[in-house]
Amino acid sequence: MTRLEMALTCAACLALLFTPCAMPQSAPKSGWEGSIGLFYQDEQDVGFDGRALLKADDGVGIIGAVGYSFNPRLDLVFGFEAITIDYELIRQSASTLGRTQSLRTEYDSFTPFVKINYNILDRAFSPFVSAGIGWAFIDTNIPEDEVFLGCWWDPWWGYVCSPYAETKQTDAFAYNVGIGARWLFNDAYGLRLEYQKQWLELSKASGAPNFDQLRLTFVAKYW
Repeated sequence: MTRLEMALTCAACLALLFTPCAMPQSAPKSGWEGSIGLFYQDEQDVGFDGRALLKADDGVGIIGAVGYSFNPRLDLVFGFEAITIDYELIRQSASTLGRTQSLRTEYDSFTPFVKINYNILDRAFSPFVSAGIGWAFIDTNIPEDEVFLGCWWDPWWGYVCSPYAETKQTDAFAYNVGIGARWLFNDAYGLRLEYQKQWLELSKASGAPNFDQLRLTFVAKYW
């Protein structure tokens, strides 16, 4: 069983555990909602020009969003997701065949997004499908230029010096589709559990790399 399959199983069990036995059956009301949550992103290999390779580990990130329910079936959501991922970067020599250089570090990604949820049923429990777009801002944490030495006076250590450098940053158009289920416990609170596939239009990547995500969000509605 892969880590993503284990995460899906655990999420399903948690959803069953926290879902009330008797949920309201009336149609959800229109109005505003706020949500916070976590998402698990599975590991992925991303190929680049010249057979360079990025091997991204799995990780857990955070989600924050505000949305508006136009009716029991249609929601418009504005939000962000943020995650830090450990990864290995493998470079290929341009002059010597088969010679590689590897570097292990982590990247930070922040993605504002807008998406639409379409709820299949007009009641408290409903499966749903979603689609969205966003823009990912990524800090590779790899020095972009010269490394400088900075020194200062520290209240505990006295006079100290350490290296610093501007790191390579990039951004990319992001788009996604998802499928999941919504549980509304009452008129005020609920949960969303969703599997989402997200693509990034990264410059110099071989095609658009995609990432599998499992997302669990707590929803608070207000009118």
